[in-house]
Amino acid sequence: MSKTPQTVIGIPGQWTNRTDIVNSIATRSGGYLFAGMVMIKTGMKGGFMLEMHEHDPNLKKAFSITGRGRLTAEDLEAIALHTFVLYLAADSGSVEAAKNLMHAAQGLLKSGGIASR
Repeated sequence: MSKTPQTVIGIPGQWTNRTDIVNSIATRSGGYLFAGMVMIKTGMKGGFMLEMHEHDPNLKKAFSITGRGRLTAEDLEAIALHTFVLYLAADSGSVEAAKNLMHAAQGLLKSGGIASR
């Protein structure tokens, strides 16, 4: 029995609290809403799992390693100062699924996210 592959993207940001995250997504993401652990786009079928975690002291190092020198010192410092990390997850395995996930990640970046990994 094969499982559908899943992709997870971590997006740190400097939000104040959960209410700030929910409001930022609702007003700045380009049509997404976040409730419970689900993020959906108005008029779109399905949705994405979205987990919220507080500050991760190891995140700057992780982005530094995976960024392979493409992130500036300012980017890495902003990541170090993050207050929350949002983990966006969805089934993948098709070009359409990848496009939808990237669009959702872009919505989180518009909502106050700093970078994605």
